[in-house]
Amino acid sequence: MGAWTTFGPVLREAVGPLHWAGTETAVHWNGYFDGAVESGYRAAEEVRRSL
Repeated sequence: MGAWTTFGPVLREAVGPLHWAGTETAVHWNGYFDGAVESGYRAAEEVRRSL
């Protein structure tokens, strides 16, 4: 119980040049399509800032 809330931030951490996106890494609406879209925007912004 509580795996997503406990380990969620770790799942979102970039590994070198690899940035994670997907419903499982969403801050809000985890497990739903809206969460996947949100995490895609988040990951894209992380990549933009890293360039």
